[in-house]
Amino acid sequence: MQRTRLGFQRYGVLINQVLQWIVFAYQAVAVIVFLLALFFANRWIQQPFLGAFYEHTMVFNGTGPGEADPAWFLYEQVKVGDQLSPLAE
Repeated sequence: MQRTRLGFQRYGVLINQVLQWIVFAYQAVAVIVFLLALFFANRWIQQPFLGAFYEHTMVFNGTGPGEADPAWFLYEQVKVGDQLSPLAE
């Protein structure tokens, strides 16, 4: 009986340690993802804002502010369906 109880205690300690390592690995991944998000956010914030939202096809989708805002200067100058095109073709 004593021997069986010792076996279960060892098994419980092993499971406890494995779970602690899983939680540690999960938290380490979360920290890495958070730091990467800060890096990408810093790069993203340095890019100028066009003043309107465009789809991946470079077509203006009409999404905009509820009130006039100077950051959205381009919004008043484009219509839904307008498409951005490169300067040099």
